[in-house]
Amino acid sequence: MAKLCHKPLHILFFRHSLLGRGGDKMVVCQANALARRGHQVTIRTATLATPFSLDDRIEINLTGSSSVAATLMDLFKGRFSFDLLIVDIIPLAVLAGIRFGRTKVIYYVQDWDVSYYRSLAFRSLIRLLYFVERSFLRIPVIVVSEHLLGKIGRTGIGATYVVENGIDLTLFNSKGRLHPAFAPGHIPTFLLFIRNDWRKGSDLALKVVKKLADRYPHAFGVVAVGNRPAIRPSQIDWIDKGFMDERQIADLMKQCDLFLYPSRHEGFGLMALEAFACGCLVVTTTAVGFAHDIENSLVAEVDDEQGLYSRLCCLLEKQIEIAPLVKKAEEFASEHPLELCMDRFCSVIEELNQ
Repeated sequence: MAKLCHKPLHILFFRHSLLGRGGDKMVVCQANALARRGHQVTIRTATLATPFSLDDRIEINLTGSSSVAATLMDLFKGRFSFDLLIVDIIPLAVLAGIRFGRTKVIYYVQDWDVSYYRSLAFRSLIRLLYFVERSFLRIPVIVVSEHLLGKIGRTGIGATYVVENGIDLTLFNSKGRLHPAFAPGHIPTFLLFIRNDWRKGSDLALKVVKKLADRYPHAFGVVAVGNRPAIRPSQIDWIDKGFMDERQIADLMKQCDLFLYPSRHEGFGLMALEAFACGCLVVTTTAVGFAHDIENSLVAEVDDEQGLYSRLCCLLEKQIEIAPLVKKAEEFASEHPLELCMDRFCSVIEELNQ
């Protein structure tokens, strides 16, 4: 049974969109958890297209904003009531802090917003906004990892809490796996997440797989989820699954041997954690802060195509003992149940409003 709060609050999540990304999933989970604890929860957004289930008690306000600029203007001039406003991108955090003051706003940091931009001018502007928030506005901050906190900076005296993301361990677990990852006597299957977002490194994954297929034809297969890839090497079996719900993703992770995820930037790395829990070996980059090379995964530097390639070659040539890595990864995932994450998040919210 959900813990009931002593002082119900009206909590407003203010967003431009609520979709099907990992960060959207966490916001839905948080809104649901707060509603179960007796709070009045409202989500105000321009776009609502999420596959994740929202509690019936949550109120949805669709703004109809046609652009991010319109969403910013809605925050600055719109009329809405709340006890506490939660935002998760730095431009909204700064605007909200200026308009409502630090006691009414929480900045929920899921990502380092500088990473969204390639332009030096925009990157400099976002860095400036972080400096303003951390040094002058000092809005209370909840950040999803120590790794990310190191990026946004610890400047200033605003209250700062680290609440790591969690996963549904009843769904993401290794029960039902037909065989351990890279079990002898079968051709391993690589799982790829293809997303039209430079930060997620899908282009690197495809380049590395192409090189591997040229060197080791028919030595492995690929299952890809998400967007349709630009290339599919003919030397290996390749299956495109398209977009799938989280139950289907969990089932797929239990069938695959390896999750290749050469991300250039992560706030936390939720999908890598889900693969950990499912007993699927993760090959990734230092962008995933909890992944450690030859400890619980195989990890190359960001944008290190050769580093990824060499590690995968070692795997296919059976030069790496995989079972200890997978065991350590599962142990780490077991320490991050969704219920614990949500309880911690709600407790911080309530603590900030005592």
